[in-house]
Amino acid sequence: MDIKTRKQAMIDGENIYFTGKPCKHGHMNYRYVQSGSCYDCINSTRINGESATAVSRRERLLEASASIVIKNKIKSELVSAKFRVFDEDADSFLATVWAFTLVRYAEVTRADIESRTGPTDSSGGTAMYTFNCHPDDVLQIRQVAVDMVKSRYDVNKVIEDEKTRERVAQSLGNVYIEPVPAWADRP
Repeated sequence: MDIKTRKQAMIDGENIYFTGKPCKHGHMNYRYVQSGSCYDCINSTRINGESATAVSRRERLLEASASIVIKNKIKSELVSAKFRVFDEDADSFLATVWAFTLVRYAEVTRADIESRTGPTDSSGGTAMYTFNCHPDDVLQIRQVAVDMVKSRYDVNKVIEDEKTRERVAQSLGNVYIEPVPAWADRP
């Protein structure tokens, strides 16, 4: 069989042609002018009952379902915990919770951490925020929340001793956590 392009085979009025190159599935056989499909691809569907496209689609679905199983396992291990923080610190605190969780699970996203409910029990500029985190991290994250709240209070009113007040003001003033960047929401 002569090597031809599909277009040349159409012009010549033939039903099949041979390109001399393998198809996308690696078969070296003639192709049909009408569809451009290779003879082996079509016949493997008839013999096996499944095309190469169907096989690759099934493999992709298996990979996706394995990813979903891993994601569900991670979500089942997380617990819902409430933390009181100032409204201005909510994004920074979310970044903290997310960082703690990312250390344990690299696959976790911001949406997995955030609660579907908004802040509750608002008073004095603070609110109770609910986040999903690992049970072993709750105490550390709670301490971060306490430190963030303390850093916002007026240190002069709380502590009477001047030396202690200066030392506490220095330690509390150095607390700053970057908010979650916009690009971090993308997978």
